[in-house]
Amino acid sequence: MKTATNKKGTADYIDKYVGDRIKKLRLANDMSQEVLGELIGVTFQQVQKYEKGINRVSSSKLYSVTKIFKCRFEDLFPPQEGDTQYLSLDERTVTILKICKEIELEDCKKLKAAVKIIKG
Repeated sequence: MKTATNKKGTADYIDKYVGDRIKKLRLANDMSQEVLGELIGVTFQQVQKYEKGINRVSSSKLYSVTKIFKCRFEDLFPPQEGDTQYLSLDERTVTILKICKEIELEDCKKLKAAVKIIKG
C-alpha cells in the first residue's frame, strides 16, 4: 500500500484519494463545484484543487463534506485492511446513486431491501 509521506508542499496519495472521493460524491449528488464551495466556505477554484489533490482539505472542511453528503469520515479515505463497510464509488455506483435520488422514498426502501437479499 502507498504511504502518505511526501515532499513538503506537494500532494500525496491520500490527498489525491480524498479529493477524488469528494468529486465522486459531488457528482453523485448532481452538485457543481461552485455549490459545494459555497456550502463549505471556499471558492470553486479551491474545490477544484481539493478534487485534484493539489491542496489538502482541512479537518473542518472534511467534517462539512461528511455532513453535506451524509457519509462517514472513513468513506473519504482508502479502505483499511478488514474494512467491511467501505463505500464503493466507482462509476456504476455513482450512476445508481443518481437514479436513486429520483426514486420515491418507499420505492427506495424496497430497492434497498432487494439489494440486501441479492448480496446475501
